[in-house]
Amino acid sequence: IKLSNGESPSKINIKKIMKKFLQTVVTIICIVLTTSLNAQISYSDDFEGGIGLWSGTYSTTAIDPCAGSQSIRDNIYTAAGGELISPLTGVSNAGTVSMSFEYKIIDWTGGGATPATFGSTEVQYGSSSTGPWTTVFTIDGGNHVPSTSCASFSPSFNPGSGDLYLRFFTTYGTGDYYFYVDNVVMSQGAPPSCVGPSALNASN
Repeated sequence: IKLSNGESPSKINIKKIMKKFLQTVVTIICIVLTTSLNAQISYSDDFEGGIGLWSGTYSTTAIDPCAGSQSIRDNIYTAAGGELISPLTGVSNAGTVSMSFEYKIIDWTGGGATPATFGSTEVQYGSSSTGPWTTVFTIDGGNHVPSTSCASFSPSFNPGSGDLYLRFFTTYGTGDYYFYVDNVVMSQGAPPSCVGPSALNASN
């Protein structure tokens, strides 16, 4: 190795350069790890500003909202069902996510309470807006109480680390009704001391 002045660097200079390089690498690693550990889900949407970046078959309505001046809803009356997908809600640290949301199901004609035979709605999460999706809670005939007022549920779940999206997916049963969603809130606790592996595959 020759320096610009034609001289060979001393062992001391090489050691200094290597030491500085290693210090820089360690600093970068620490920054990355700290950012990862500090990642945490903290998300809420009351849809007062409209549906925003949520996608699917739902739309904003000011008719009989759960709270405030607006909710979002979908008219479900065929086997196609309904789908509501969130924007990126944050980056999970693999800790427990506590979630709450409000919903109601009312008849398309007259706005009366829809019976428990409406079908089912799955609350799901995924690492992208296209899935794959993991179901963490289901509203169906076993827990849906017909009412014209909004009810709330508070499921919790443990996603892996990484991007987190939500989906409400309704499978049609009978009737012609509006499915309302409002006041979606999520918060996440501390990461586990040892994050388990995910997306494992096995082969012969």
